[in-house]
Amino acid sequence: MNSVKSEYREGKVPFVICDVADELEISLIVMGSRSLSLSAEGQNNSVSHRLIDLAPCPVLVVP
Repeated sequence: MNSVKSEYREGKVPFVICDVADELEISLIVMGSRSLSLSAEGQNNSVSHRLIDLAPCPVLVVP
């Protein structure tokens, strides 16, 4: 049975998520999106867009 663990870390969100995913050998990251990344400007500031580029595993973004 899987367990749930809570943890607090500071830093830039995409980098922290990638570090944790790498440390815990995560096979999939699932995250929500606020749909602001449809414009070019929104993509530059989008955590989900940055995470897709950096993640050590697949990322599923749920709108």
